[in-house]
Amino acid sequence: MTPSQYAQTVVSTGTGCLVIDPHEIANVRGIDCIRFMIEDSLRSPLRVYAMIPSCVPLTRPETSRAALGLREIEELRGFNRVTWLGGRW
Repeated sequence: MTPSQYAQTVVSTGTGCLVIDPHEIANVRGIDCIRFMIEDSLRSPLRVYAMIPSCVPLTRPETSRAALGLREIEELRGFNRVTWLGGRW
């Protein structure tokens, strides 16, 4: 579900803001999908703030279609409504 679709449901119930960690989306589609999620959220009244996934892939042996390194993290820092670095505990 895209952020703009989600907003159609939750804004009417009083939700005005979300903070998301797009870690799983980033594992599959990388920075392009994070960019899409942020841009899509700007088309709705719902304020969506995204954390930067800090570990994509989560572990070295994990098979992932994407990887986020320092270059991608630096790029994401400049995006509108990107707030901070996410984490895995």
